[in-house]
Amino acid sequence: MAEAIKFLVCGLERGLVKGKARQAGKPQSPESVEPTRAGRPLGLRTKHSKQQVKLRLEPGVPEASRACGDRWQTRRKHILQAALRLAGQLPG
Repeated sequence: MAEAIKFLVCGLERGLVKGKARQAGKPQSPESVEPTRAGRPLGLRTKHSKQQVKLRLEPGVPEASRACGDRWQTRRKHILQAALRLAGQLPG
C-alpha cells in the first residue's frame, strides 16, 4: 500500500510541475533578474501570513511524500490547494 501511495503522490507532483511549467512566463536572462536575499523576509507579518497546523495522516503517507524529494511540504500544500479549488472551497 505504501508503494501505491508513493506512486500516486509522485504522479500528482509531476502533474503540478507540468502545469506550473505551462503557466510560466518567458525565460529571463540573468541580467534581468533582481538579486534577492536568501531566507525569510524579516518582520513580515501580513493578513496572508501562513498558519502552522498539525496534521495526522495514515501510516505510509508521510514517508511516500518525503520519498518524492526535497520541498515535499510545498508540494503537499499545492496538492491540498488544488483539491480545495476543485471542491469550490478555495477561490482561484
